[in-house]
Amino acid sequence: MMPIRNSVKPRQGSRGIQDTEVRPLKGSGTEATGRTSHHPAPGLGALPILCEWRHDTSHVVAFTLFARLVLLLLLPSLTCGCLTFGRRPEPASPSRRVPGMWPVTHERLRVSSPFGYRNGRLHKGIDLAVPVGTPAHATADGRVRFSGRQRGYGEMVIIDHAGGFTTVYAHLRKRLVNAGDAVARGQTIGLTGRSGNATGPHLHYEIRRDGRSEDPAPYLP
Repeated sequence: MMPIRNSVKPRQGSRGIQDTEVRPLKGSGTEATGRTSHHPAPGLGALPILCEWRHDTSHVVAFTLFARLVLLLLLPSLTCGCLTFGRRPEPASPSRRVPGMWPVTHERLRVSSPFGYRNGRLHKGIDLAVPVGTPAHATADGRVRFSGRQRGYGEMVIIDHAGGFTTVYAHLRKRLVNAGDAVARGQTIGLTGRSGNATGPHLHYEIRRDGRSEDPAPYLP
């Protein structure tokens, strides 16, 4: 078989410099371009490089997806404070340390006597009429100062809170905490009854601030 040869013809360039124009012979396979080229055809020679690049970047894509998945799993723990990463836990919110809930709840609950003067004497709290045995709850985080029996109040519990607040729970049938106990907001500290000077089953509830009695009504939700 005869080898294929290209015909070479000199031509004058724009600046007097001779360029060599390569004209392909028929059947040489270069008729479409008119010039010979040492570069691979577009889209063919670059294909191995592209495949190799995609193979290398697949690790980066996989790592990115894995990192996003880990972040999505840890985000709820980070936002709720379950993971502190060496930081001290956040202190209890002020709302938990200040009396701000009903000490008793019952479908038949009613305020039988409000705060204020009654028969010429100051009624230092409110009376909440509920059936005997209804649980009485601490209305804020604190520590039990007194748990025992006092004249007139009967079985009672006194709890100290932050900010100079003190709460009193009287006329209980049973006390469930002792002096010195730390209590949490909503914790059951006794069962209501009619001990002491009580004409019927109810809870006598007081709020004192810096030793002075305050109307509990504004602190109730």
